[in-house]
Amino acid sequence: MKRLHFLRVLFHAIGLATLTAAIIAQLLMLEAIRRHGIFIAIEPNRIVCHIELAVTILGAAYLIYLFITTIKKLRTATSNKVPNASPAY
Repeated sequence: MKRLHFLRVLFHAIGLATLTAAIIAQLLMLEAIRRHGIFIAIEPNRIVCHIELAVTILGAAYLIYLFITTIKKLRTATSNKVPNASPAY
């Protein structure tokens, strides 16, 4: 049980780190556009390109996971409510 909890925390930590990295990259890109009016990115190193691709895929997978779990929680929360129930006196 502790191992499952550790893996879940690790999964969320990596997922949140990838989303944070994506936000920071966007902010840096927008700052470059603000300063120079254009942003051109050229990365000749294949290893860096592969790492960026992996981080992007992990971030997208984590975001999809968050959406799915949130929708499931919302569905169960709304299905547990009893419609038109009058309070007991």
